[in-house]
Amino acid sequence: MKVAFLGDLIDVDSKTGQGRYSYSLISGLADLGVDVTLLYADLPDKSIYKSIDKKTYRIGSLPLINEYVKNRLINYRSGEFDILHDTTNYGMSPGRSKAKKIITLHDIGTFRLPQFYRDYTKSKMDSIRTILKDTDAVITVSEFQKREIADWYGIPEDMIFVVYHGIDTMKFSKTQEQRLISEDYIMYLGNIVPRKGVHHLLNGFNAVKKKLPHNLLLAGVRGYDSESVFSMINELGLNERVMVKECPDDNEVINFLSYATVFVFPSLYEGFGMPPLEAMACGCPVITSNNSSLKELYEDSAILTDPEDTDGLGNSILSLVNENGANRDLISKGYDKVKRFSWENTVRNTLKVYEEVAGA
Repeated sequence: MKVAFLGDLIDVDSKTGQGRYSYSLISGLADLGVDVTLLYADLPDKSIYKSIDKKTYRIGSLPLINEYVKNRLINYRSGEFDILHDTTNYGMSPGRSKAKKIITLHDIGTFRLPQFYRDYTKSKMDSIRTILKDTDAVITVSEFQKREIADWYGIPEDMIFVVYHGIDTMKFSKTQEQRLISEDYIMYLGNIVPRKGVHHLLNGFNAVKKKLPHNLLLAGVRGYDSESVFSMINELGLNERVMVKECPDDNEVINFLSYATVFVFPSLYEGFGMPPLEAMACGCPVITSNNSSLKELYEDSAILTDPEDTDGLGNSILSLVNENGANRDLISKGYDKVKRFSWENTVRNTLKVYEEVAGA
């Protein structure tokens, strides 16, 4: 089995959800002996993939001309492979190719919540409708997202395969290292943007802050309209109660999660939703939204709440802070949940999709 990936699009960051997915999938396939190639328009000076132990990648170099020509060259060049897999959520340009084409669509939130995305992002996602005409299969990351994709793009469900993300429990587990934040805190991890429900979290925390000795920690990266989140912190007078840690590395994230009293992820829409799983792996009880894939994945291992119900969100935080029994129960259920998700399963299930599509 010869599989090619578009290196320019993924050889950037292995810390984001999609970046971690691409890195874990590619390294795992190589571990299984799959012939993996990264296709580049221009070979990078540095590569996050070069650090993978005992992996050999045949790098296909292509001239850098312009985006349209570059993408078509990649498609023509991909004829020597069995599978050309785009893992980036945006799709590859149509072009003649002997390779079977697969795209991973992580979510289509741009259409469900268009007010929270840049016009450029919406345009890229809209172009997928054309790209899907030249695609042999779609991989997505939850049953919820499968239904969404079939409904929005009007493609048959038997063309869409669900392969859940995984988590590296050798890395994400409760740390014994000294805590980095001395005070007690409630934690959020993810893009610090409105579509992740951070505004609602701030309102919910503000409603119960007088009943809590805890501060609120927002850990993650800025994105579209992050400015409104920081403005809201000022407007609510929460500057002394809200801590912000931007761009934390994995070791910091694991430490933060390991010592957080409660983890809250009130996202308005998710295709999968990795942060709650990472929190569970680190022994932190989770509150998350009762919508999208979050309900599908975490209904039996977290407190689910309407993210726009700020009173309900605040009361859920209070209940976990005050009830040790509920805490212990959720922590136990979280550990059980984590056992069901591994990158090894993701890799093997993806390989099954390759084999089915290549043999079609």
